[in-house]
Amino acid sequence: MWKTYINKFPSYVDNNLPFNLRQNFLKSFESNNSKIQNILFLKDKSILFANVLKITLSSGLDYNFSNYFVKNLLGLLNIHACFFSNWYLNNLPFYKFNEDVDISEFYDQIHRRCSAHIIPEYLMKSVTNNNDIDYIKIRIEDDMILNLRREWTDFNSYLMSLKSKYRKNIKMIYAKSDCLKIKQLKTLDLELNKDRMQFLFDQVIENSNFSGPRFNVEILFSLVKNKIVDLYGYYLKSKLVGFSSYMADQDDFISYYVGYDKTYNLEYCVYPRMLVDKIKYAIKLNKNKIIFGRTANEFKSNFGATPLKSYVYIKFHNRLSHMSFKYILRKNRVLPWVQRRPFKK
Repeated sequence: MWKTYINKFPSYVDNNLPFNLRQNFLKSFESNNSKIQNILFLKDKSILFANVLKITLSSGLDYNFSNYFVKNLLGLLNIHACFFSNWYLNNLPFYKFNEDVDISEFYDQIHRRCSAHIIPEYLMKSVTNNNDIDYIKIRIEDDMILNLRREWTDFNSYLMSLKSKYRKNIKMIYAKSDCLKIKQLKTLDLELNKDRMQFLFDQVIENSNFSGPRFNVEILFSLVKNKIVDLYGYYLKSKLVGFSSYMADQDDFISYYVGYDKTYNLEYCVYPRMLVDKIKYAIKLNKNKIIFGRTANEFKSNFGATPLKSYVYIKFHNRLSHMSFKYILRKNRVLPWVQRRPFKK
């Protein structure tokens, strides 16, 4: 029988768990997430982390190709959903099972807390569905991945593998951003710039097509203090105009949240410089790939990132709602974009 803990987690042995399931990692989200319920499921040596949150459907209407009436109706609705992962790091699995698990084992423990539950594809592939629960499969934004080649021993070797057009683009990014001062942020920097960093992050996320509760940068600060995330500030003279974060496990370099002032971004290439720096850091750390995330797909492909198709499975607990959304969500489409191919053949 699974034991369920909401917002206050017990101590548990985490030596053999991935970094994102260890107590100091999850504690950062548990302590700084007032608008989200954090749920931990424990059973012997198996573990699963989930969120219960309100998802605003109006922010996802660009993906839906239903008629005008249906889209306006969707714009009025919110879903109180259980997301079987971490909403703020949804391209990593937040579970480890040491036995066979059926998805129905969690149903009784969450259906009274929410109107729907959402299963990421990687979790769905790891469990059985013996009760044939009728899920709606939905395509979501691709996760952008840059596989790092063994011959890229330094950043220059990566640069030389690019076609001339894309090398020139990176040289232009360096030229425009040369006046920026970049430094790793420590605890004192975070305290002094807390409000500024929340503002910079909110500027980036305000036009997001699909969103839940706003990310609290205090989570990021906690991860930095626990030496899980590295955080860099980008300064124009003494003014913080951007920040960039990443985490690294044994094989992968995981690009995390950024924030930047749109007033300065175009002139000084703040965001492009962050992407270039992350490639440089990942090569230096000898990682296998960079997980760039689900935003700015076409732009990231200019640097060699390629898409990994992604899906989620959703089940509405009310039968009528499920049948209605089963029709409506079939009209969802990922917005088209152009895949750039920057490498020499």
